[in-house]
Amino acid sequence: MVYFWHMKENEFEERFDRLETRLQEGLAQVASLIDSLATLCAREFAAISEHFTQVDKRLDDIEDKIEAFAHRVDFEVEERHKLGERISKLERSHR
Repeated sequence: MVYFWHMKENEFEERFDRLETRLQEGLAQVASLIDSLATLCAREFAAISEHFTQVDKRLDDIEDKIEAFAHRVDFEVEERHKLGERISKLERSHR
C-alpha cells in the first residue's frame, strides 16, 4: 500500500480495513486449500497402503512357494545321498 501526504486519516482506516478483509479472505482460502490437500493426501496414502498390503500378500505367497520348493529339493538331495550310499555299499560288496 502506498500512502500519500494528501490522503486523509479516514482513508487510512478504510485502506487498513480493506487490507484486513483481503487478508482474512486469503487466509480462509489457504486454510481451505490445506484441508483439501490433507484430505487428498489421506485418500492417496490409504490407496497406497492398500496396494502395499496386496503386494505383501503376493510376496508372502511367493515366499511360501519358494520355501516349499527348497524343502522338496533338500528332501530329494537327502534321498539321492541315501541311494548313493546304498549303491556304494553294493559296489564294495561285489568286489
